[in-house]
Amino acid sequence: MSNVFAFIDETGVLGPGSQRFYGLGLLKLEDTAPLTEAVHRTYQRVRGRLGRTSVGFEFKFNTVKRVGLPYHLQLIDEVFAHPPNRFLAVMLDKHGTAAAVAEQAGSVWDSYIDYSRMLVQKSWATGESVCVLADYQGKPRASGRYYEHEILALADDPTMPGTVFNVCMLESHASLLIQVVDVLLGAVSYDFLRLREPAKGTDPCKVALADRLREHLGWDSLACGARRREGCWFEVREVRAQDRSADYRPSRRPHLTLSIPSRSSDFLPATMGCARPAGRRHLRPVPHEEADQHRAAYTRLHRV
Repeated sequence: MSNVFAFIDETGVLGPGSQRFYGLGLLKLEDTAPLTEAVHRTYQRVRGRLGRTSVGFEFKFNTVKRVGLPYHLQLIDEVFAHPPNRFLAVMLDKHGTAAAVAEQAGSVWDSYIDYSRMLVQKSWATGESVCVLADYQGKPRASGRYYEHEILALADDPTMPGTVFNVCMLESHASLLIQVVDVLLGAVSYDFLRLREPAKGTDPCKVALADRLREHLGWDSLACGARRREGCWFEVREVRAQDRSADYRPSRRPHLTLSIPSRSSDFLPATMGCARPAGRRHLRPVPHEEADQHRAAYTRLHRV
């Protein structure tokens, strides 16, 4: 049994709003020390560069400016320079999807909890004991569901391959690693925007961050699948509410539009219209059960 930390952050707005994409990201580490030290050095450098204006500074994808861009790029480099680690992003396109899911699940808060549970479930490896550290979100007074209790309840699920031993919500300024998730997830979300609404994805600083992450992964688009690169496992899944029955809830395994190549050693692009690297075999869409089987086999052979 290995003990790991899972850092969670979100991007976008799950309920009604002008932002098309909503996402949750999770960074999993067994040893946090090397990456934390490297990120803290970068944090100290950017604060020194900003001087008096550095009070309250955080690494944030949505607010990156030209003066802070080199340090955000360095942040991405540090993730791949300090393996092993595992990153998983779950993305929702709200055009006819997330709003309906939230309505059917009961509330935006309920949906946030259920998608967080799904994210932790999908990132689990056999024999892991996970401590979840999530960016703080305020619980509605009318709700009786506490985020911490709901995630911790996964420990009692007999179908799970491991256990959750504790959960805590933190303000993002209290955790540099939650800020790392913010930048990685923001880059993924922005590439979804660039793919589906090219006229909007033109911010030069954000484009630079997304492109740096693409370079590390060797992908033509971050709106793809999964790959192990430089000792790091990086995966992006899109959730589409194609099954909208009356009792639909995200924690009941929504349909995942994925593709699996004929060799499990290849990376796993999703069938989303993104460019496929030259020389790859034809990819076939598969149900999420088969995708999970491939991923479990890969995990057994290449444990991060």
